[in-house]
Amino acid sequence: MFAFGTLVHFALGWVGLELSYAWCLLFGALISPIDPVAVIGILNDAKVPHNLEVQIAAESPFNGGIGVVAFIVLREITVTGQHASAAQIGRLFLEQAVGGAVFGLVIGWIAYRLLKSVDNYRVEMMLRHASAGSPVLS
Repeated sequence: MFAFGTLVHFALGWVGLELSYAWCLLFGALISPIDPVAVIGILNDAKVPHNLEVQIAAESPFNGGIGVVAFIVLREITVTGQHASAAQIGRLFLEQAVGGAVFGLVIGWIAYRLLKSVDNYRVEMMLRHASAGSPVLS
């Protein structure tokens, strides 16, 4: 986020466009979180060890949570001009982490209950993809 925001800030300045550093960092926070589904797909194609896939998949929610918190904090700085305190940043991160875990557990439990009640391969595959956040292709 910082590297890309800094690069954008200097690149825009180099071509004669002025945009504040805070807005460039906000853009960096917006585009920096990776797409875990795409990364896992690439790792599958590259035939990397399964434990590496698991580690990357486990880090993905953390990275996404950091990206959301960074975006919210930088948005507050750029739009209102007020700086967030460490306590506010910590609270936002906990909301994202705990809220994401609770949401994932609830969706996983619902998907599990639905999968137990279905005996149709196509429906099972659609439920698995939908509960994992993947687009369902028909």
